[in-house]
Order: sequence, then structure tokens, then C-alpha cells
Amino acid sequence: MTDKQSFATKSDLKKLENKLGRRIDGNTKAIEELLKKVDDNGKEMLAFKWEIDKKLQDYQERTEGLITKFKDEIIGHIDPVLKELTRMREEQAIIGHQMNEHGEKLEDHEKRISRLETAPL
Repeated sequence: MTDKQSFATKSDLKKLENKLGRRIDGNTKAIEELLKKVDDNGKEMLAFKWEIDKKLQDYQERTEGLITKFKDEIIGHIDPVLKELTRMREEQAIIGHQMNEHGEKLEDHEKRISRLETAPL
């Protein structure tokens, strides 16, 4: 090899430029296709996320409805029991008061009877 052969000529540089240009053009197209695929995948992922969010919201609403229905049923069954319990407590209070009055009357009767028994005839 001589010194002239170790240097690139203008035509060598032109060929290299053309070759690199074709590669860059090819890579640019490939990059654009990949970016389009990424964009399409992003849109698909957003649609999937929306679908999942919608299903979760539907399940949440359904669950809340079931819980509300269950709670209403429980309260519907407990309410009569609580009313009966309240009625029984009121009756107990009345009975307690009546027993107290009867007790006072009995004491009064006992006092009067004992006075009558001890009184001279």
C-alpha cells in the first residue's frame, strides 16, 4: 500500500455518505414504525385500564348495593326485636312502680291492722 491508498478520496467519502444515508433512512423508517407501535400499545393499555376501572367501579357499586341490602334486612329483622325489648323495659318500669305502691299500701295496712289488734275492745 502506498500513502495515496490509505487516504479516502472524495468518491470514497461520497459512497460512504450514500451508504450511511440509506442506513439512516432505513433506521428512521424503522424508528417511526416502532414509535407507531408504542403509540398503539399505549392506546390499547389506556383502553384496557378504562375497562378495568369500569369493571372495578361496577363491582364496587354492586358490593355496596349488596351490603346496603343486607344491612336493611338485618335492621328489618332486628327492629321488631328492639321494639319488643323497649316495650318490655317500659312494662318492667311500670310493674316496678306498681310493686312499690303495693308495698307501701301493704306496710300501711300492716300498721293499721297491728293497731287494730292492739287496740282495746
